[in-house]
Amino acid sequence: GSLWKAPKWTRSSFLAAGVVAAISVVIYNYGQLLGLATAASSAVWCQDWHLWCARLTMASVVVQLVTLSIAAASGHVRTGRQLWMIVAFVTTSLLMLLHRPRNQTPLLILLVLAVSVLRFLHSLSADGPDHQWPAVRAAIVCQWFGRAGHFALGGSNGFATIDISGAYTGLSGYSATLVGCFSGLILFSGPLVFFLVLLAHLSESSKGAWFSSARTVVACRAWCALTCTFVMIVLRSHLFIWSVFSPRFMFEILEVLADTVKVMLLLV
Repeated sequence: GSLWKAPKWTRSSFLAAGVVAAISVVIYNYGQLLGLATAASSAVWCQDWHLWCARLTMASVVVQLVTLSIAAASGHVRTGRQLWMIVAFVTTSLLMLLHRPRNQTPLLILLVLAVSVLRFLHSLSADGPDHQWPAVRAAIVCQWFGRAGHFALGGSNGFATIDISGAYTGLSGYSATLVGCFSGLILFSGPLVFFLVLLAHLSESSKGAWFSSARTVVACRAWCALTCTFVMIVLRSHLFIWSVFSPRFMFEILEVLADTVKVMLLLV
């Protein structure tokens, strides 16, 4: 099945929402360079153009995901590689809205890199009769590149580099739930992009491949968590135990929680 063979209203809704989301992201990030901020300041109803552009983008993303779910349920989109690739692209557009403009190009590069690497791994999957080793290999690569993507987007092992300002995108006030969710999306943008592409890679694999991939994620995270814990115990009297090792351990706890969600999705 293909999205282009879906009913006209489904196809039109998906494409229209995508165009609206792309235009809204451009206006939200580059409105001042386009001179829209000066023009909007003269109209009372346009004074909050940043807020409305962000909300319009989020609404467009929701419309795209709902339309995609309807198309998948009706059989017009395979619940496999094509579906998860579209979800990865739509999610990346939302992440571009939450991140600062300087991180938008690296986000697109990470998405292209994830697709290219896993396509290369998929071309190697037919080398032998073992269908579990390719899944293990893909999971290791996604864990590694996802972690590298965290640093590529300006992250570090310290809390000072967490971009909290982007978590208030589209909000007129404080909401603990929304701010927490947006902060998590910003913090784990790199791993999220690679994980969605990993789901697309495994979509046409057997249940054994999904289980092998989940075990690989657990093994990688357990190794990192145990190593970090061991280093903290050995260096507990170090001068930088609270300024360096403690934030790293807190990040490790957050990554354990994130990988737990990954494993649950892989085992469903």
